[in-house]
Amino acid sequence: MSGTGLPIEPRRAAALAGLGLLAFLLVLVAAGLLAGWREVAGELARLGPELILTLLALSLVNYLLRGLRWRMLAEPAGLDLPLGRALLYYTAGFALTATPGKLGELIRLWLMRRHHGHPYERSFGLLVLDRLSDALPMFLLVLAGTGAVTGHGPTVALLGLLVVLPGLLVLRPRLLERGLALFARTGGRAGRLAVRLRRALRATAALAGPRLLLAACALGLFGWAAEILGLWLLLSALDRPIGLEAAAFVFGFAMLVGALPLFPGGVGGTEATMVALLLALGTGPEVAVAATGVTRLVTLGFATALGLAVLPWAIGRRPRAAAA
Repeated sequence: MSGTGLPIEPRRAAALAGLGLLAFLLVLVAAGLLAGWREVAGELARLGPELILTLLALSLVNYLLRGLRWRMLAEPAGLDLPLGRALLYYTAGFALTATPGKLGELIRLWLMRRHHGHPYERSFGLLVLDRLSDALPMFLLVLAGTGAVTGHGPTVALLGLLVVLPGLLVLRPRLLERGLALFARTGGRAGRLAVRLRRALRATAALAGPRLLLAACALGLFGWAAEILGLWLLLSALDRPIGLEAAAFVFGFAMLVGALPLFPGGVGGTEATMVALLLALGTGPEVAVAATGVTRLVTLGFATALGLAVLPWAIGRRPRAAAA
């Protein structure tokens, strides 16, 4: 495993994910103490197992659609990746979601290199477009809910800039290529890295056709809509219903804030934002904390658990052709 540049050992992966989940649990404990544990526990006691199973099923729908998107993006990039393998690698990447900027999810690219021989320069565009087709639909969902939650216009505009600008730089990479060309002339390790990044950037731009990007964003839109439906059902079960538009704004806005590299896996930023927005909608502190905690457990917690469960299998189980 040496020389890959990625921390992919199962024990190290479990340790990193464990630290992220520990931070997540500490955030929930702190929020519960501020809102009052008895009140929060009382709200949680109102939730039946049928609702929890429904929320988990909606999360699985999201993961499945995004995994199918991963396979769809891999095909025009010339990356030989069977559907079962694509879903396996994508799920394994969830194990390291709770890292700054979700960089741990680079393990998906490592798995493709390990088992199929795909170089990072070719597969890097897959990761970039996957992130882009997550962020753009999420921002559209936020825009759809701006009418239900007022007073956040400037912040929404700033988030839109943070989402759209990187996408434009990826799809029209001339400015980035010029900067990387300057680094490439310096030679040494930085120069070699700049050369590889230029190749990856060109491959990404060539891959990002309008039809493909539109289809990828559509899958992301339906996937995240399933999670938003879960938040809406959860708040209805807690007798603090909000409209679907408001639920879209709360969920999307919180996830975009948490996607900033400052927050590992969104831990801290997503929870604080979601609680604040729910409080602004009048849910009350105990409901806001309970809904946020359950939502994050059936999204981040569930995804990380699935990733950890399949990661050793994804690392050790080589395709038949490769084994032969």
